[in-house]
Amino acid sequence: MAFAVTLGIVVALLPFTVEDSGAAATYLLGVPVVAAAGALVADFAGRAVGITTVVAALAMLVWGLLLALGIGLWFVPPALLLGTAVIVTMPSRRAAPER
Repeated sequence: MAFAVTLGIVVALLPFTVEDSGAAATYLLGVPVVAAAGALVADFAGRAVGITTVVAALAMLVWGLLLALGIGLWFVPPALLLGTAVIVTMPSRRAAPER
């Protein structure tokens, strides 16, 4: 879901970003896509899903805040979506039963 939202945002921002920043649009829009793709690949592979999603959420959140005066705030919702996914999928730590 976060990957689809990120791709939708990138497609919507692509014309404006290319017009404004030229070739820099590659990394301005590429960092959030790579972060979301990393979380998606980890989910499909079933390996290190938790840590990969945390890193992707943090990377996208930091990137969004770093570029906050321009296009960055558009990437905060997908970052929050990834963070929520991590929190929801964490196993609960219940107290050990008394013996």
